[in-house]
Amino acid sequence: MDGVWERIYLPSESYEAHQASKLSHKMELGHTAEKTISWFRKEFSNPGLAAFLKSLAGARALCMGARRGAEVYVLRQLGLDAIGIDLNPGSTQPDSFVVKELQGLVVKGDCLRAPWPDGHFSLVYTNSLDHMRPLMTFIDESCRLLSNNGLLILRIPQQTLAGRWEALAWTNWEYLLRFFDGKFKRVSAFPTSFPPLRGGKAMSIVLKRK
Repeated sequence: MDGVWERIYLPSESYEAHQASKLSHKMELGHTAEKTISWFRKEFSNPGLAAFLKSLAGARALCMGARRGAEVYVLRQLGLDAIGIDLNPGSTQPDSFVVKELQGLVVKGDCLRAPWPDGHFSLVYTNSLDHMRPLMTFIDESCRLLSNNGLLILRIPQQTLAGRWEALAWTNWEYLLRFFDGKFKRVSAFPTSFPPLRGGKAMSIVLKRK
């Protein structure tokens, strides 16, 4: 796909093992659960984004690529019935706060083959789009999981680079979003409150299932 790069894995390589290995690296960089929760509180307090989340109070939400579940934890505090999914849930990592507060918030599984029925969620959220491949499979699965007019919220950099763990990269986020247009309607975009991502300033994109 022009403008969008997808990592090709050799037969001897495993997408699942490769992506699951990232959590240990993030912990080595000092990305503690407490710090990540603080980031998500700032992110979800963005006035524009907060209005969408408030309208979904009590609704079911799925966080794809949730790792230790910090975003799940914060969404639950905001009144959503949230759950996460990840190839390597981090709740068993050696972090006492994780074990105490985040245990059970993230199920082990493949985001692209999620174990929930069609239309089960009102919200799908991810800040891990650069780890989802193939892109069209992610789009199809998000659409399947969402109820009619359900929301897909993406936190993405304006562009991203193909690094050690990225399975997906793009040169321009506007171009990237064209792939979603067949099944989603663009609603809003907000600058993120998170620390900058590789590839520049990040955005939170709100899409509605058609």
